[in-house]
Amino acid sequence: MKYLILHGHFYQPPRENPFLGEIEKEISASPAHDWNERITNECYRPNAYSRILDGYGRITDMSNNYQYISFNFGPTLLDYIADKKPDLLKRILEADKLSMERLGYGNAIAQVYNHIILPLAKKEDMVVQIKWGLYNFEKYFKRKSKGIWLSETAINLDVVDALCDCGVKFTILSPYQAHYVKGITQTDVSGARIDTSKPYWLYGHNGKRIAVFFYDPYISNAIAFEHLLCSAEKLAERIRNAYGDRKLVNIATDGESYGHHEPFGDMCLARYFQDNIHYDNITPTNYEHYLSICPPSEEVILHEGEGKRGTSWSCSHGVERWRSNCGCGGDGVIDLSWRIGLREAFDILRNMQDKLFALFLNFTNESRNSLRDEYVRAIYNDSDAKDLYEICSKYISFKEFIFLMESYKYSLFAYTSCGWFFEDVSRIEPIKNMQYAERSFHYARMLVKDKDVPFVEEAYQEFLKALETSISNKKEHHTARYFYEKNAKIDLFTKLYIINQFIFNLIASNYKEKDINIFKHNIKATLIDKNHIEGVMTDNITSDLYFKVDTVEENYELKNNITLSEYKDCNDNLVYTMHLKDLSSDIRDKFSDSLFKDDISKLDDIMHKIYPEYKKLFKYFNTNDITPDYDYRRLMGAMDSPILRELIVSKGREAYDEVSKELKDARNAGIFISNSGISEVVGENIKNALNELYETGNGKIIFDLLSDIKFLSNNDMPIDRNTYENIFYKILLKYKGLLISFNEEEKKLFVELGYWLNFNMDNI
Repeated sequence: MKYLILHGHFYQPPRENPFLGEIEKEISASPAHDWNERITNECYRPNAYSRILDGYGRITDMSNNYQYISFNFGPTLLDYIADKKPDLLKRILEADKLSMERLGYGNAIAQVYNHIILPLAKKEDMVVQIKWGLYNFEKYFKRKSKGIWLSETAINLDVVDALCDCGVKFTILSPYQAHYVKGITQTDVSGARIDTSKPYWLYGHNGKRIAVFFYDPYISNAIAFEHLLCSAEKLAERIRNAYGDRKLVNIATDGESYGHHEPFGDMCLARYFQDNIHYDNITPTNYEHYLSICPPSEEVILHEGEGKRGTSWSCSHGVERWRSNCGCGGDGVIDLSWRIGLREAFDILRNMQDKLFALFLNFTNESRNSLRDEYVRAIYNDSDAKDLYEICSKYISFKEFIFLMESYKYSLFAYTSCGWFFEDVSRIEPIKNMQYAERSFHYARMLVKDKDVPFVEEAYQEFLKALETSISNKKEHHTARYFYEKNAKIDLFTKLYIINQFIFNLIASNYKEKDINIFKHNIKATLIDKNHIEGVMTDNITSDLYFKVDTVEENYELKNNITLSEYKDCNDNLVYTMHLKDLSSDIRDKFSDSLFKDDISKLDDIMHKIYPEYKKLFKYFNTNDITPDYDYRRLMGAMDSPILRELIVSKGREAYDEVSKELKDARNAGIFISNSGISEVVGENIKNALNELYETGNGKIIFDLLSDIKFLSNNDMPIDRNTYENIFYKILLKYKGLLISFNEEEKKLFVELGYWLNFNMDNI
């Protein structure tokens, strides 16, 4: 029997603005809102619905690839998917359950919580990161994980001890981390010469041990960097040739290789699992299952790494990539000394945490560590926060407890590995880590407010000095402190941002939404007098914040003059001016129609008055084969697009013939009409109708669906095929499983609908 373990490490760092609790729009991820969304669209979702095509390019099946691969999803990514993409989470969980039914062991394993480099962490933080990752896994998968993925596979013997203490049974490492194998004799296996087809025992300082697997470096590298996923046949051949007399081929890469780094890599994987793996008589399995049939019989000793700090899969020096100018990630020519000062700054913040815990909680170190370990429950459940607080209630208030624990949490977030991985401190990853550090300091300041505790401010000043030693490689040679002051120190700006958004939302709602929640802050207007608004903001943690706002409009430019105070009387405080443009682009877009509805209405009236005359002229041009001037054609198209969209909104499908004729005439005259508004309306109808067909099985819906899809297709309008195909596939499975049925006429239409959505419906 031959076995294959193909592991995907799926991970994104925490991307939320720590003061807002939301991911802001990331322009570099366009056309998606942010990088989480973009990589979800390119990789995570495609692997849940991976297309298997016939020779004509039609869909014959969809593979849930997670059912056949070993995988981990980083907790911060899994939280995002659960919140924003619940249908995808369902497919991931289904895959794990199916693998348990097939093998007796699930494919999914846990991951260290927010991807910090464990060998560089304090020992108590190692345990926290492991336990928080295990908790996150159990929360979603409803079972305990025996294995865990280590950030960058970074490990030393202290980490081994921590893994054992947390009940972890196995992990996966790079073969380049192995130094010796101890059996009857001791063999040097440096340079990836270790046999990757079996697990080994790895012992810690305390004599406890875990099992470790080492992935095949050659196939893994070919998948990640050599475009092996361009062909299922080539992938199969490479895997087939790797066996020899061995029972196991073990591959591990970043999961993003399957679709994001390698477009359509998910389809290569799907085809391989459908066809090639059976031809080669290979059983896809996972680490826990393989351990049950082939436990370790030999011990491995790892390289110690530079300074005996440990090793990883992405730094040839050990773990220096996350603390020093080792050269990794700089192509050998870039000065990476900025990494030193950045870590020193965060170490200052982290050491301050120990002083805070010692000052506010008169516990033993063991009790303090236990509280930190358990705080993950409070991250996901407010009632658990109150239960945990009972342990501390005689020392601090509930608010102080939250300040203390959140300050600690964000000090760990500041260590997220991506902050050091790339070439410069000016990148978004180090800046995001600095934002988390600022949030940690913010909670610490709230904790010691009105108390004689100077070490928080002293630590902050040391933190700033350390940032000044971290110097960018860009020609301006700014320090990390410059980027911190510019992009991370956002506490005051956040308060102004939230109030600014509240005011514009209030105006857009015609002053109806007077008490709402924005980014976990409750905001209430207490006085509205024309363009003067007063109110209060609270987040149930910090002190109430009172505000007065005067709204001014000049030449379509809206601005809010905001005064803030911790007291109801704001008269003597500074005035801050915020504009509509200060809001993120997606929020601006949301408000624009309401804020400028009167002006838009005037333009709309003008267009409707001009439209009949324009239509006559338009008809004359078409009849006489006249192509008007380019600028005039643009103007005509801009006028026609919203009117045609309005026609569909008001008349529905009855307008399709009329709109199609208008679009055809426009094309013949060389006039461009934007399709986006029209396709958006029709596309939403299609998605809703497909979901209704899936839920109800009502075949009468199919005729309307065909009408919608034909309209978009015949008019060359964008079609969200991925979404429609995914839903239709679920309907098709229901139909094949006899869970829904159609009469003969409905069945014909259903088959036709499948063909329009590029499915092979020959045997339906």
